Amino acid sequence: MRYSSALLGSLALIPLIAHAQSGDGALELWVSQCERLVPRQTADCSSQRAAEISKAADAIEQWAAETARFRTATRPEHAVLETDRLAGAAENVDQVLRDALALRTQFCDAPGQELSETRRAEVLAYLKIAALLTDLSGRMRYQMRDAVDAAAYRAAGRNDLRERLIDVLARHNSTIGAEVMGPALFDPAPEARNQAVPATRQCKRKLLQFIGRAGSIAQVYELADFLREPGVAPELTVLAAESIRQIGLPQDPRPGDAEDLPKPALTAAELHGILNRVVAAELPAEMRERRQSLLAWLAERMKHGLDSDRFRLGGFEVRPGDWLLMRNPSPYNLFTDLSPGLFTHVGVVAVEQGSDGKQRMVIVDLPERGTRIPATNVEIYVQRSLHYLFLRHRDPDQAAKMAAAAAAIIGNESVFDLNFRTDRVLPFRGKPLAGQKIHTFCTGLLLLCAQETTTPREVLFPVPEKVAPGRMAANMATLGVSLGDDFISPTSALFSKELEIAGRVSPYYDPGRQIEEGIFDHFTLQCQKRELAPSLDTFKSLRLKVAEAAKTNPALAKAIAGAANVSAEMDLVAAARTGGVVETLDEIAFGQSRQFRETWSALTSGPLEDLSAEGYSREEIARYRQLRQRDAELLRRFDAGQLAPRQLRIVLVDRFLAAGRAEIDKRFFSGPPQPK
Repeated sequence: MRYSSALLGSLALIPLIAHAQSGDGALELWVSQCERLVPRQTADCSSQRAAEISKAADAIEQWAAETARFRTATRPEHAVLETDRLAGAAENVDQVLRDALALRTQFCDAPGQELSETRRAEVLAYLKIAALLTDLSGRMRYQMRDAVDAAAYRAAGRNDLRERLIDVLARHNSTIGAEVMGPALFDPAPEARNQAVPATRQCKRKLLQFIGRAGSIAQVYELADFLREPGVAPELTVLAAESIRQIGLPQDPRPGDAEDLPKPALTAAELHGILNRVVAAELPAEMRERRQSLLAWLAERMKHGLDSDRFRLGGFEVRPGDWLLMRNPSPYNLFTDLSPGLFTHVGVVAVEQGSDGKQRMVIVDLPERGTRIPATNVEIYVQRSLHYLFLRHRDPDQAAKMAAAAAAIIGNESVFDLNFRTDRVLPFRGKPLAGQKIHTFCTGLLLLCAQETTTPREVLFPVPEKVAPGRMAANMATLGVSLGDDFISPTSALFSKELEIAGRVSPYYDPGRQIEEGIFDHFTLQCQKRELAPSLDTFKSLRLKVAEAAKTNPALAKAIAGAANVSAEMDLVAAARTGGVVETLDEIAFGQSRQFRETWSALTSGPLEDLSAEGYSREEIARYRQLRQRDAELLRRFDAGQLAPRQLRIVLVDRFLAAGRAEIDKRFFSGPPQPK
C-alpha cells in the first residue's frame, strides 16, 4: 500500500505507537510506518525524516528480535506461523529499501554542476536514509537466520511441518531461509538425531527447488557437498545439479590464479562426472531428458567455459561492463563531504579468454596492494563483501566499450594513487590500453573505462564531492595524502540516471562489522575536529625512516616497494605514513571485533561440559571459562532469561565500540577538539 506525503504528520504516529506498545501486531505496524516514511520525492529527504526512519528502524528490529524468540509459540506449528510473520516483515523492509534506491536518480537535473545548498542537504539526508534502510534490511536477515534456525529445530521431528516451513519461506523468496534450511538435505547421524527425523525425498525435492529459486551463490558449496554424499537418489542428483545451474555454476579457476584465492565449490567437470554416474534407467523419462540437457551444457562449459555474455549470480545476471559497488568497513568511508558513503570499493565486469581457451566472466579492479591489474572470477570476488550491487549502463553498446577497456588492462602494471587523482587516466582516452601503466585509484578505474564511451563523465558521476570539512584536509596532508579536485567515488555513481541497478545482494548485518565500522567512522569524524598526531610503534616508525631514506636511494626504494607489494613509483613516504595509520586502525578495529566474537561465543555456547564433545579444544574451553568469570553477571542474567540475545549483543557491541574509540583517541588524537 502506498501513502502520500500529506499523511506523514506526527498525528499519524499517536495511535500507531499506542497500539504498538501493547505488542499486538507491533512488528507489522512499525514496518507499515517505515513504508509511509520512505521518501517518494527528493523534497521528502531531510534530517527530520531520517530521524523518524531511524526511530522506526530501531522499533522494527526490536520487535523482530522479540518475534524471533517464539515466546508465545507453545506448539511447533506456532513457530512456523511466527516465522511467516517475520519473513513477511523482512520482505516488506527489503521492498522499502528498493523504493528508496529508486529515488537515487532524481537528485541531479544538471549533472556535474554545483548543487544548491538545499539540494545538497537533500542528497546528504538521502544517503543517511539509504544507509539506515540498508542496515535495517541486514538486521532483519540477521533476525531471520535465528528465527528460521529455531523453527527448523522445532519442526525437525515432523516432515509435514518441515515442508510447511519450506513453503512459507519459498512464498517470501527468502534467501536467508534457503540458507538456513539447506542442512535438511543431509540426513543426521543416528546418534545425533534425538527427536529429529531425516527429511523425506519429497521434502528434499521441495527444498532443492526452493534453493534453486532463492538460494545465494554461497549455497553452491552446500549443494556440492550434498552431491558428494553417498547414496543420493538419482532424481535428487538431477534436481541439485539444476539448482546449481539456476544459482550459478562456478567457473574453472583462471590459469595462474593465486593459491590463496578461494577454490570453486565444484567445477563443470566434477558435476558432469557426478551426473554421468547416475543410471538413466532409474529416472523417469522426463528426468532423463533433463539430465541429458545438463550433461550437454556441462560438456560445453568444460571445453569452452561460458557460452554467453551473461553469468548467473544467485537472483540476477551479471554482464560485461557492469560496475560492481561493494561495501566493507573502511577508514575512508567519511573522508569526503558526500557521506555516509554507501560503498567503499569498485570493480568492472569483463569477459576474459584464458590461456586454456576458456571464456570467463571476471572482475577487474585496482587494489591498494599489488603492482599489476588483477582479474578474479566474479563469483569468487564477491565473497569479499556482505553487501554489494551491480550498476549497468542503459546502452548495451556503451557497456560493451567499458567491458573491452577493462579486459584490455588485465595484467597491466599499476600504481595506486594516494592523492586520488583521476587526471592521469585522461590521456588514455581513445588509445590502445594493452600494456599501459595505470596510475590511479579504484574509482579512477571506472573513469578509465567510462571515458571510452560517449557518455559524459558528469553524467556517470553527477554529484561533485570534495574533502570532508574541518581539519580533514590538513590531517590528510600530514600523511602525504590528499583528494584531487577531480575526485570521484562509488557513491557519486549511484546517482547517475544512465546507470540502472542490474542486481544486488541483500545486505547482512554482522555485529563484529558494526564494531569495526563504528571505530573507523570515529577516527574519520575525529579527523574533522582534532589534530592528527599518530603514535606509531617502533616497527612502523622505523619503516617510515627507511622510506624517507629511500627518496634518494632507488635501489632501496625498489626493495621496500617489493617487500610491501606496491609499485616503486608510489610515494613510499606517504605509503609508509598512511600504511602505519591504517595498520594501527585495523589492529584496533579488528581486535575489538575479535574480542566481541570471542565473548559472545563464550556467553552463548551453552554448558562448558558439552563443548568438548562439540570439538572445542581444552584451551578454548579454558578461555571460555575465564571470559564467563569476567562477565559472570551478564551470563547469569542471560541464562535466567532476564537478558534477551539482542540485549546481550547490544551491551557487548557498546562495550567494545567504546573501548575501540578510546584507543583511537589515545593513539591518534592528543589534543582537544578544535572550536567550530
